[in-house]
Amino acid sequence: MNSLIRFFTLRFDRTFSGHGRTQFAWLAGVLLLFFGFIYLISWFFSFPEPTDTPSSNSGTEVPMGRLLQLICLFIDPGSVANVPAELRWFSLIVAIMGLLLFTGLLISVVSNMLERHVERYREGNISYPLEKHVVIIGFDEMVPMLVLQICTDPQYEDCYILIQSVQPSSEVRNRIHTVLDTEQEKRVLVLHAQRNSTEELEKLYTTSAREIFLIGESNEYDHDSLNIDSLQKIVAIHRKKSNCPRITVSVLFEYQTTYAAFQVSDLAEEWRKQIDFHPFNFYEEWAKKLLVKRHYGEENAKVEYPALDREPIT
Repeated sequence: MNSLIRFFTLRFDRTFSGHGRTQFAWLAGVLLLFFGFIYLISWFFSFPEPTDTPSSNSGTEVPMGRLLQLICLFIDPGSVANVPAELRWFSLIVAIMGLLLFTGLLISVVSNMLERHVERYREGNISYPLEKHVVIIGFDEMVPMLVLQICTDPQYEDCYILIQSVQPSSEVRNRIHTVLDTEQEKRVLVLHAQRNSTEELEKLYTTSAREIFLIGESNEYDHDSLNIDSLQKIVAIHRKKSNCPRITVSVLFEYQTTYAAFQVSDLAEEWRKQIDFHPFNFYEEWAKKLLVKRHYGEENAKVEYPALDREPIT
């Protein structure tokens, strides 16, 4: 007996706490079950039928059938006043059950669906079928400024920016909020997921994106290996889709040894058939700007860095 109760209660909790369509299915099933039970009991009572009143031009209103009368009682408690005196108590019970089941459960299910949908959005658990968007996988200190550069770059005008990270979505939005204005924030979407899961990567719709930045998370011990694993899964996703265009994928490697390995030998030869692969290293790029180019920006926004030893390193 306990196992049977556990089976039904556990099954109910799992399905009712799922998507909105399962909750509506449970609601419809409960309503049909109780209404079917009420309909069977109604045959113990004499309801006025359309055949009881002959059709004539006397102006007498022909009553509805038994089923329609029960439906009206079930969804409209005010219909109790229109039934014969001998059916008042039964009609009152039907109206109360309809009030509790139909109105009460329907309102609770709809409000619960809306609350869960808002909660899923805030937690970054909703994916959208985007096109021509920029995908940023991972989140660290450079991502907010990367997002700002994308938002201010004319070539990325009006495209969405999708950020996937294992960090809480509220924290990601708060850190993005500090560098973007209100209009720019509307272009940013956050998805809470693991970058080494093929199922989660498919939700990014990378095959229809215009560019991908594979950054990774901050303070990871196996940062580079996770980025390589994620990149392999992305390539596999693109390989399965026919006529998939080559998309630029910039991959951050934290360790200089990993970055050097991709520079010395083309380890990503197979990847380049599916994507336009661009590995980079933060420290390498920083050193080029500070020690070689010695400036940031162009023309009026150009910022010069002082030389460390007379002339730039060649």
